[in-house]
Amino acid sequence: MLARVSAALLGVALFAGAASAQETTIKFTLGWKTQGSDAAFFYAKDNGFFKEEGLNVVIDQGEGSGATVTRIMSGAYDAGFGDVNAIIQNASTKP
Repeated sequence: MLARVSAALLGVALFAGAASAQETTIKFTLGWKTQGSDAAFFYAKDNGFFKEEGLNVVIDQGEGSGATVTRIMSGAYDAGFGDVNAIIQNASTKP
């Protein structure tokens, strides 16, 4: 689980590196309903860590890891948190 959180935060950090003086909005989708594993994202948002990096991170409820992958692949969301199995399955069908 720690690896999944780290990977997701790394993705958000990559956006932070590209942020300019203006605030950049990042649409972020969770893997499912809000739960304990999402705490790091809300902690960072509530404590202003994203804002310090020039990011306005909008966190939306997910509908399963498969939906998370679809949302990101379609361009509807910039980043998300989901199960690695859904990513592997998607990559195998849509390289």
